[in-house]
Amino acid sequence: MQCRHPGVLPAHPRPLSAFLRPGLRPSAPGRPAGPAVQISERGETAARASWDVNHIPPARPVATMVHGVMPGPLPGAARPNRRSRMNLPPLTNPDHRTRQTCTGLCIASLLGMLAVVAFEPYTAAGFAHGLLYAPLILLAALTGDWRAVVLATGLALVLNALGAYLSPAPLPNAPDIVSLGNRLVGTLAIFTTGLLAVALQWQHARSLHSDRQLRRMADAIPQIVWSANPEGVLTYLNRATLEYTGDPDHSIPLTQNWLNALHPDDRERCMAQWMECVHSGRDYRIEFRILRHDGTYRWHTTSAKPVRDAGGRITHWYGTCIDVEDVKRVENDLRQAQRLESLGQLTGGIAHDFNNLLTVIIGNAELLRDQLADHPALSEQARLVHRAAQRGANLTQRLLAFARRQSLDAAAVDITVLLADSQLLIERTMGDHIATSVTPTPGLWPALIDAGQLEDALLNLALNARDAMPDGGWLTFETRNHTAATARSDSHGTLAAGDYVVVSVSDTGVGITAEDLGRVMEPFFSTKKRGKGTGLGLSMVYGFARQSNGHIEIRSVPGAGTTVELYLPRAAAESTPARREAPSPSLEAAMGRGQSILMVEDDDLVRGFGEGLLRELGYTVVPVARATEALAILERNDDIDLLFTDILMPGGINGHELAQRARRLRPGLRVVFTSGFTDDKGLNPETLRRTGAFLPKPYRRASLAACLDHAMHDHPAAPRDTDT
Repeated sequence: MQCRHPGVLPAHPRPLSAFLRPGLRPSAPGRPAGPAVQISERGETAARASWDVNHIPPARPVATMVHGVMPGPLPGAARPNRRSRMNLPPLTNPDHRTRQTCTGLCIASLLGMLAVVAFEPYTAAGFAHGLLYAPLILLAALTGDWRAVVLATGLALVLNALGAYLSPAPLPNAPDIVSLGNRLVGTLAIFTTGLLAVALQWQHARSLHSDRQLRRMADAIPQIVWSANPEGVLTYLNRATLEYTGDPDHSIPLTQNWLNALHPDDRERCMAQWMECVHSGRDYRIEFRILRHDGTYRWHTTSAKPVRDAGGRITHWYGTCIDVEDVKRVENDLRQAQRLESLGQLTGGIAHDFNNLLTVIIGNAELLRDQLADHPALSEQARLVHRAAQRGANLTQRLLAFARRQSLDAAAVDITVLLADSQLLIERTMGDHIATSVTPTPGLWPALIDAGQLEDALLNLALNARDAMPDGGWLTFETRNHTAATARSDSHGTLAAGDYVVVSVSDTGVGITAEDLGRVMEPFFSTKKRGKGTGLGLSMVYGFARQSNGHIEIRSVPGAGTTVELYLPRAAAESTPARREAPSPSLEAAMGRGQSILMVEDDDLVRGFGEGLLRELGYTVVPVARATEALAILERNDDIDLLFTDILMPGGINGHELAQRARRLRPGLRVVFTSGFTDDKGLNPETLRRTGAFLPKPYRRASLAACLDHAMHDHPAAPRDTDT
């Protein structure tokens, strides 16, 4: 059997003869010159040729400094590619040399015994000739074969008995009993020596068998396992190391400089801590990156513990290297997802407060504009205030989109038709220097999304692509069906298992660097020059995809372009034509006729503005700031025709719960919800519309009038309860 593991200790019992030889180090003409880490002759010879495992010399570590650094226990036989394989010269056949050694030992033992028996006729019979056979039996034991020991012992016993007849005379002045006793002592020495030699060989074989079992277990472990001597020099690597480095044939010697396998940024830190642990005897634990056979660096957690003898001296170091690249990636994705979630909560809260302020600003700007119609200069100023406030409202909508708090009206949508309808607008937006193509997919599933929000998302992606291609290029829209058999996560969230329609938007622009790629979804983060963008485009697309129960993935190569993929959930039903909104009635037609409205709004500014606006629209208003106050009024007042309530309010009762309790008191009560912000606890616009109408903030006078008119006349008086 042959051993081809670079640096692996012999897996079979090694004979005692191996310890007589200082080492097999045949010359290797033509071997490349240069510094090398001479860890052990056993590892070097095993790596440079196919040595018989029963003839590997013992370890003789020689710690040679490499680039001024002491080598340590890291998986050294790493190489970037197979072109770096060293061409080592062949050596003499080791099996032939082993057989020569064993044969020589047996012949020497036999000749020695024959010499002893030949000496018998020239010595007195009382001489203890048997004692001379003991070292010859030990010589036979060095072959490592117990059968040679048995044969040598038996031959020695026979020759010792034969010598009694060959001796010419007893010792002078010694009785025959003395001569016989010496002969028996020699016989006992021969038998005892043979028995002890066999016992020692058996014990040695048993010890090495246990070592072989441990190494087999280490080779079965899918992690890197290694050992080092007390000086910190590597002495063993398991099979996982060889597979990781891409050398399953074990053709690279263990003595190759393992420092090349470490990431350049980790080498100094790793070696400093390792040498400190070697000198102090403390446990070793560190994380660093190791080069894999495919040329990539992967993070590993390396730990080692020293083994001490009875006197407290370190005899070995044993350690492992565990690949934690996937764990680190998941942790990084989780941190990024938590960061985006925190930013979403922050921006959503800011947008909610801004929407309350903008409701007052936009509404009063409209009133001023109409009241100052006879004063053109003042009316124009009111119009400018209104336009600026409307731009602020658009900005908060983008913030709400990132925070996944915008109002969505999901329905089954044919993406192919939507892309065809949007292509002309996108082409005009791109300009003549950018070619746009849309690749339809036959049999594309319908997607359950808000069509208008998807159009906005695609337009934002197109605008980003345009800015990334100042010198022109290609913008491509592609679609496909996708089934996710299992859930998967990345830094942008989790894609749940299920069916999806994938919309891919690719450009040939400047691309995004790896450092920026992890932040492009953050609001107000932009790689464009100052003044060229708000940094809300991709964050809005991200929020839309997540709020639609979908996912977004982005890939980019600097200088080659960027691809953004939107995973949109498949609709259970076939797509339906987009609903055409009925034309809103004129403001005069939507005026109230004295109906009583219970207005619940915790913000004083919004409540004051809303009360005045409702009275101007012809309604009787009962304004309150708390849900508990509204319930108390409903218990004692039967004249309330409609409940107009904010959704998110302090006091423990939100607008949805208030509507449900109000319906129990007044089953025929109509409800209109309003909010600039919804949360994830079922308070989305789709759920709210099952209970009543929904009017997002900031609202204009005309939209408020139309919504109230619709609720008073067209909305069911008692929709089904959604308390379950």
